[in-house]
Amino acid sequence: LPSRPRRLVVVVNPVGGRRRALATYKNKVAPLLHRAAIATSLTVTEYQGHGREVGEGVGEGVDGVVAVGGDGLVNEVVLGLLLRSCRLHHHDPHDHTRPLPSTKLRLGIIPGGSTDATCHGTHGTSDVITAALHIIMGDSRSVDLAAVYSGDKLQSVATTMVSYGYFGDLLRTSERWRCLGPTRYLVAGLLQFFRNRSYEGSLKVLTPATPLSHTYDIDKCNHDCGVCDNAASSTSKPGEWLQFNGRWSIVTSAVMSCACRLTPHGISPTAHLGDGCTDLILVSGGSRWRVLTYLLRTAYTGDAARLNHVNMHRVQEVHFTPKVNKPKSSWNCDGEQLLEPTLRLKVHCQRLRLFSRGVESAGDSYTKTTISPSASCKNASSV
Repeated sequence: LPSRPRRLVVVVNPVGGRRRALATYKNKVAPLLHRAAIATSLTVTEYQGHGREVGEGVGEGVDGVVAVGGDGLVNEVVLGLLLRSCRLHHHDPHDHTRPLPSTKLRLGIIPGGSTDATCHGTHGTSDVITAALHIIMGDSRSVDLAAVYSGDKLQSVATTMVSYGYFGDLLRTSERWRCLGPTRYLVAGLLQFFRNRSYEGSLKVLTPATPLSHTYDIDKCNHDCGVCDNAASSTSKPGEWLQFNGRWSIVTSAVMSCACRLTPHGISPTAHLGDGCTDLILVSGGSRWRVLTYLLRTAYTGDAARLNHVNMHRVQEVHFTPKVNKPKSSWNCDGEQLLEPTLRLKVHCQRLRLFSRGVESAGDSYTKTTISPSASCKNASSV
């Protein structure tokens, strides 16, 4: 396995999710890395933004970075790796007119948060051992990331979703109740449902000239995805700009399916990991029934796009401007809060490299080779 790593930088968030990330790494992951003869350098984060600093400061001779925690830590490390790549390529990260350079270092994700959507969406599971073995074997998969700009500044990056309205308000409320652990999301979600807030604004989106896939497709992204392969071998040209004005309870830009234990189908079940697009989901405001039916279908059936009050568009770029002198929400960017409501989001095709092979299809089967007892003894003695 020539592509497997030899030296890794490991970043652990000890307070994320159920506060078990450090114990998970020491008890389950570190012994496997040790047996695979992989040298590691461990950093335990001490404050918000620490993960970004570690990712940005990785030196030479390292094969990758491993983030042990939730989507918030992954977001920080990805931003750090991107800034590191921009520095090495003499690229201004705040210049939204130019494509961002690819991250040379691969990122491994060990789930340790509340939802772990990034891990689940790229492996098809949130199992710790599975994620660790993908790192040890040196699997590699390039996925999209979305650069989030406010004004002329790069504010953050997103690998899963950026959402305004219900999910933005939910995150803002849940931050006050961290002492409740993952339960705080359920409590905050119920509170936002009863508040029934919606927000007015305008959206300007850029569609691809020749879409490689559509939101209503049946086939889902997997480890052998033809859509992602075509996107890697061709340059997607921009198409036309579309304008939307309205009042919405939820405005979500899903970079990947966002599947997790709470929503096994994902927020956008047919989203691709590397097609250079994001799925824009618009849920009309005005009634609790609309929000409730959208949330239930997203969680249990995965067909929320069929609802009349839900619209979905596969786009390359999103500009959102809230209506002046009207109530405003905040953005939920991979579990991190962005307070500025005016936002520009641009997808960069397959700029992030992961220790992953993609989601394996349910029908995949692998034939096991039968070994005779004598051959088994011979192999054991050679070891």
